[in-house]
Amino acid sequence: MPDKSDVYSKLQEIITGAMLELQEVAGEAHKAEFVNGMKLLMEGIMSTTADLAEVNVEGSGIYLYSEIEASAKKGGIRHIRDTQGKSGNTYSISDIDDNDVTTAMNYVGQELSTTLFKTIHELPKSLRGLEMFLRPIEVLLANLLNSKFRDVNPHQVMDNLSEHVHMMLNDLEARNTNKPDSLVH
Repeated sequence: MPDKSDVYSKLQEIITGAMLELQEVAGEAHKAEFVNGMKLLMEGIMSTTADLAEVNVEGSGIYLYSEIEASAKKGGIRHIRDTQGKSGNTYSISDIDDNDVTTAMNYVGQELSTTLFKTIHELPKSLRGLEMFLRPIEVLLANLLNSKFRDVNPHQVMDNLSEHVHMMLNDLEARNTNKPDSLVH
């Protein structure tokens, strides 16, 4: 198996060569054609890379897509390089402080919510009912509780979770009640 630095060196060589060729194409192409061509190129590279990774490590394709999406949201490789340069090798796309558990939990919750809404809207319109929001969450919770909390009574964990959800709903109701009507959605 090749040394890790050899692999990175070979990848850097491939990327550099591709960049030189892309600059040449950019000079010759109409702007709209170039953007569409780059989109196709990126989709091709991402899907091929994810497929190759998946063959070697099951589940890695989804991981790669998630990392690419997170990187794109933050401004791409330059942002990552700048962040790593400032804080050493530790890097988090979320930029959440290591000790900020509350913000981390809210971030994960928001990402789960965003993914759920995105996925629901990828379904045929006839399947986008309110039930479709709840059933996947039930399946997720049941699988999560069964696999991660098997040693601590998953039913008790679910009861505790339910209590916390009720507290959060009460808090949200109180916040909405205290807002002027024009701000409540």
